[in-house]
Amino acid sequence: MDNNFSALFKRLIVDNPYFLHGVEIARANSTGDLWVIGGFVYRHLAAELFHSKVFPSDIDFVASGPKPKKLHIPRGWDV
Repeated sequence: MDNNFSALFKRLIVDNPYFLHGVEIARANSTGDLWVIGGFVYRHLAAELFHSKVFPSDIDFVASGPKPKKLHIPRGWDV
């Protein structure tokens, strides 16, 4: 296995509905570039590298900036 962790991570999450929903929410509330960081990344990579189970976790994003309007909260969510 090569050490291109970015490509590996992209392959692991490209069709992940949980991740895609998170990106949709993050994009609705931010401007510019968006990066995924933290445990979601590490758990998926570790599970693939060590042939283990991926445990559910939140998804952390870093965005270039917030959208200046009201916060977008998906229908049905309590905040």
